[in-house]
Amino acid sequence: MVTFGTWFNTSMTSRDMKAGTDYDFFVIPNVNPALPKTSMIFESGPLCSLTKAADPDAGMKYLKWWTTSEAQDKWAKSRGDVSANPKVTIDDKVLGTVTKDAGGGKYRLVNRYFEATPPPILTAALDGFSKFVTEPASYKEVLETIQKAADEYWSTHQ
Repeated sequence: MVTFGTWFNTSMTSRDMKAGTDYDFFVIPNVNPALPKTSMIFESGPLCSLTKAADPDAGMKYLKWWTTSEAQDKWAKSRGDVSANPKVTIDDKVLGTVTKDAGGGKYRLVNRYFEATPPPILTAALDGFSKFVTEPASYKEVLETIQKAADEYWSTHQ
């Protein structure tokens, strides 16, 4: 078992594996089963275009095209992944079920750590996690450094 998002499906389909036959998906249960809904971590990414680009109108035109059903359908099918465009049909039944369930109110959607954590805390945490991987005995120092970054950030942000 591995904990990955739907994007990992591409790694499987590129090896001619089929969801529901060679592998499957499931939502990790809550640590506390008494919670009213199971939490599902999700991520989103912004679409950006430079305002100071040589041709900002061309950039916006491209982004508008990129989010169309036609473009997203081709992109999602080529990768074996989902699309942020809700009009795109997902051919992979297993992946389609996960996606439908995610948007259907069945789960409590929670932002992924990278999007949910303020940048100064995230930076300290990522540096710390890297150190911990190579120096496991440094865990207390790593935790203290992350806590200090969090205390500093939250002392000036409500």
